[in-house]
Amino acid sequence: MPTSQASTPTPTLTDARHDAAEHGALRLELAHTFGNGPLDGAWWPHSSDLQQEVADLVDHFPRGRIDHLIYSRPDWAAAATRVRTARGSIKIGSFPRDDTHVVLLKLASRQVVRLLVVPPGTDVASAHLMLHRASEPDNLADAAELLRNSAEDQTAPADIWSDNGGNYWGPDPVAPSQR
Repeated sequence: MPTSQASTPTPTLTDARHDAAEHGALRLELAHTFGNGPLDGAWWPHSSDLQQEVADLVDHFPRGRIDHLIYSRPDWAAAATRVRTARGSIKIGSFPRDDTHVVLLKLASRQVVRLLVVPPGTDVASAHLMLHRASEPDNLADAAELLRNSAEDQTAPADIWSDNGGNYWGPDPVAPSQR
């Protein structure tokens, strides 16, 4: 008795644009000028679906046309060599070494833009902080350092307020300052 296997249809260009519009705006922050530090900004994709997220980035990138993209394989659910976008397909490749957490965008102007990839499941506050830090003009941190610092910045509320709402008077009382 033959078994029927459910196959998922290959998304068409129309499907990819429709899906991109459904999952929200492009979450991207760029430096004012490129090439001044280890990163030129950060991108916070909505999912680990390489095809959909790269198509969204290429179709909505605000500062030039992306002709080629290089990605870090561990950041994505599946590998690919081409991505179909609204203007046609573009060639993409992956880094020979893993865990860089960066995408390199080669623009039509031949400029290369280096973006930190903020993991899709990152909480909003941490993601916004990484987006901002990666795009600051004086940022000297690479992607790994920004991700590590973000994880270290995660402090439980109990760790912030250790006095449990007590008063200022203890064994060594210090009066509150007067204004």
